[in-house]
Amino acid sequence: MTEYKGTAFNLFVKQNALFTANLTSLNEHYAVTCIVRNPVDVFMSWWSINLPVSKGRLPAAEKFDSDLAKTLEKNGVFWRQMRIYEWFCHQFKHSKSPVIKYEDIISSGGKCLFDACELNEAKLESLNTPERQFKPEELKILKNQSKAILNLNTQGFYSLNDISGRLNQLLSNID
Repeated sequence: MTEYKGTAFNLFVKQNALFTANLTSLNEHYAVTCIVRNPVDVFMSWWSINLPVSKGRLPAAEKFDSDLAKTLEKNGVFWRQMRIYEWFCHQFKHSKSPVIKYEDIISSGGKCLFDACELNEAKLESLNTPERQFKPEELKILKNQSKAILNLNTQGFYSLNDISGRLNQLLSNID
């Protein structure tokens, strides 16, 4: 919970690249909680949207993190996307901010997020991850890149079993 002119409030931000690039500074003034998601689902999302991250770029973060910008000047799209995912994990881990897994928010009906935000009277809901239908070409990319995904440095947020379990779920029905 943050206070502004004597009023307490919570701010939830979806534009995570800009805020993650400035996480150290933000932590000096605000209580920040980070949310991380299984890399399999993150990549599947990135491969299905038309945003810079789908091309392996993160302009809002690159503007404030010159090391990230230099890293993303190299190699192909998937290699850059892997570096972006690892960058987020590294920033979260080294910020000393609490980190919550997206999957835990869903399984707890939001309780772990409410607890982190000190929203003790919040009403819990039954939450589900929406079922998505992936294009065959996206699943083929996932299959081809699964070994690399299993070798990502998630800073301990996701185990090999977490990642391989999700890979198996998505790849169990393809040729």
